[in-house]
Amino acid sequence: MENNQLEQNLIKERFQQRKEALQKENISQPDKEILDELIKERINKGLESSPSSLQDKASLNNLSSLKVSTAPTVPQPEEDAYVQQELEQLVDIAVHKNIIEAVQTARKFGNAYLLDRLHDTLVDAYYKILKEKGDI
Repeated sequence: MENNQLEQNLIKERFQQRKEALQKENISQPDKEILDELIKERINKGLESSPSSLQDKASLNNLSSLKVSTAPTVPQPEEDAYVQQELEQLVDIAVHKNIIEAVQTARKFGNAYLLDRLHDTLVDAYYKILKEKGDI
């Protein structure tokens, strides 16, 4: 099985497990919020699995406090074409290989903002993928 299938299956299985656990406890949580938590976990794993820096540790701490937005992600004025290009490359790596590899690549750019945008974008991307496959 290819890396991208492994990653998608991992996200799908964890999503289903989390959803079932919440249902057993009679807790209602939107699907996108569940995915948000799962993507954070995968990003954190990527940050933990490669050499750390102070900037990355700050990003790791900030990710734990992020809340998923149901509003579509709108490019910020300060986001130039270069950052958008880097983001697209990282999303491609995450979706076609795995999230951990995308995070490790993001570290090479040395841009905490990019890591934060990667998180937001991956929540939307995996939501769309799982929705299209009927897994959500």
